Amino acid sequence: MVELLSEKRMRELVRRYGSFYIYDREIIDQYTGQLQNDFAGIQFLYSLKANHNPDVVGFILSKGFGADAASLKEVRMGAANGLGQDEIYYSAPGKTDEDIRGAIRNAVLVADSLGENVTVNVSRTTSPSSKAIWASYSNNLIVIRPSGRLLSHSR
Repeated sequence: MVELLSEKRMRELVRRYGSFYIYDREIIDQYTGQLQNDFAGIQFLYSLKANHNPDVVGFILSKGFGADAASLKEVRMGAANGLGQDEIYYSAPGKTDEDIRGAIRNAVLVADSLGENVTVNVSRTTSPSSKAIWASYSNNLIVIRPSGRLLSHSR
């Protein structure tokens, strides 16, 4: 059963903090569980840019969700929460060479330009343990895992 904050307690919090967010762990648990039950066998990714509150991120990722990262900071956040390289997908336009080098050991990289493809291929030669192989051509996006298995092809 979900307990709601009393009006008195809410007013105390407003006086103390001004504006703030309240997250309900039980509700988050209910909806993440419902997604996993309704779509059994699907690996969901939580978009870290949607809400990067460390407690919310940690709770959702602990429920078996992977991470959809849009920055190197978000890749690191996923890794810090115990996700493996194959559970973090890094897709963002304009990734710098530093972003790519920093993420290549911790995430599956999704290309957004041919320039990124070149950077990744160079980075892979200096980071042979990297699992991410990827390419992007015109309006088609291709993500290939190290096994060579095609993961995605759409736009």
